[in-house]
Amino acid sequence: MAAASITARDNQSGLDLGSPPSTRGEGAARVFDVPLVRATAANLAGFGRPVRDFARDKVDIVPWPLAGAGGWRKLVPGTGDEGGFVEDVFRNELDASGTVQLSVNVGLKRRYVIGWFGGDPAEAARASARAGDEPVPEAAAAAVDRSSILTHEANYHPDGGQIIASRDGAPIVLLLAPKGDDVRPGSFRAFFVDPAFDGTVGVHIDAGTWHQPAFPVHEGAGARGAAPTLDNRQGKVHACVAADFVREFGGYLRVPLTRAAIVEDAAPPLAPSASPRLAYAILYVASVARSRQFYADAFGLREAMSVPPGDAAPTYCELETGATRLALCAFELAASNFAAGTLRAPSAAAPPANCEVGLVVPDVHAAFKRAVAAGAAPAAEPRAKPWGQLVSYVRDLDGHLVELCS
Repeated sequence: MAAASITARDNQSGLDLGSPPSTRGEGAARVFDVPLVRATAANLAGFGRPVRDFARDKVDIVPWPLAGAGGWRKLVPGTGDEGGFVEDVFRNELDASGTVQLSVNVGLKRRYVIGWFGGDPAEAARASARAGDEPVPEAAAAAVDRSSILTHEANYHPDGGQIIASRDGAPIVLLLAPKGDDVRPGSFRAFFVDPAFDGTVGVHIDAGTWHQPAFPVHEGAGARGAAPTLDNRQGKVHACVAADFVREFGGYLRVPLTRAAIVEDAAPPLAPSASPRLAYAILYVASVARSRQFYADAFGLREAMSVPPGDAAPTYCELETGATRLALCAFELAASNFAAGTLRAPSAAAPPANCEVGLVVPDVHAAFKRAVAAGAAPAAEPRAKPWGQLVSYVRDLDGHLVELCS
C-alpha cells in the first residue's frame, strides 16, 4: 500500500499535531529522559513478557471490568472475556521531512504520529508542514538526528494484553509503564527488542500496562530511515485509556533508540502515584435549596445526592460536575466544624473570596447570558485570552465567583 493513500494523522491525547509545544525558549515544554534496557524476561517483569514466536504466542484476555453500583456484585464465571482477539499489521515510516515518526495501521489505513526527531517537536512539525508530501533531499533527510525521539502520549487496554512483534527481524523499542492511572514520567522504561541478540521478536504487553506503538531503530538504516513491519494481536474489545504527557507532565518523554544507549542498571520505575484525588469542592451557602435551584437554572447542573436525601430543605448536596463534584453546604453546618468566627458568612454584597469555580461550557456567550438571566451577577463579560481560551465570570447568589470558559 502506498503511503500516499493513508492521510489521517491521529493521536489519543488530542494534542494539536500541527503546532505541538516547543522545547525551546520562554515557557518551553519540559523533556523527561527515559532509560533504555533490553527486553529480557527479568526487565519486563511487571510490564509483560518477551515473545519469540508471534504465531504461537497467545494474547491474554481479561474479563471485562464490572461497572455495577457499589462494585460488590461479581461477574458470572466464564463471562466478560468472550470478545476474543484481533490481528493486524503496523508499519513504521517517516514523514516527507524525515522529522516525524509515523505508525501506520495497514488494515485500518490510519496513520498515527508517535513522536518527533531533532529535539523540538514544534520545529519538526514546521519542517513537516513545509515538506508536505514531497520528500526532502537525501542530504537533508540524512542530517536529522534519530538517535532519540520525543513522544507525547501513552495508553493502556483494560480488556486484554497486546502482542507487538517485528516481522522482518528489525530491532524495535517499546515504551512501557506499570499499571495504575496516576502514572508519572519516572514510571516509564524503554525496552530494546533485538531479534539478533537473543531471538526475542516482540513483547506481550500485559493488560493495563501503559505503552506507545513501537518505535523503529534507525541506526544504520540510511537517510530515509527504517520502516519495519510489525505484527499486532490484541483484545477485540480494544478499550483504550490515554495519558497526555504535555498536559499532565508539562512536556515530552525522550526515548533513546540506539544500542549504545542501553543501560544495565536502570533504577526501578516509580510506581503510579498514590497522591490524594480531588473528590469535591464545597461552597458554603445561606440556603442549599435555593442555591441548588439556582445552579440548575443558571448552569444546568443536576443534583447527584443530598442530605437528608429527598429533603426540601437539605443541609448538603452534591452536583453532577464530572469526576470532581461541586458541593453546596449550609453555612450553619459548615460553621459548626470550627471555632466561632472562623468562617465568614456568605454575602453577595461583600467582595468575593480569592477563589473561583471553573465550569467548561460549549458556548461561553450563551452560558453567560443564561446565568445572568437566572440571577447571577455579571463580574466579567466573555473575553478571549492570549492563549486562545474564552473566559467570563459571574457571581452566584452567595457571592461566589464562577468562571464560564471554553
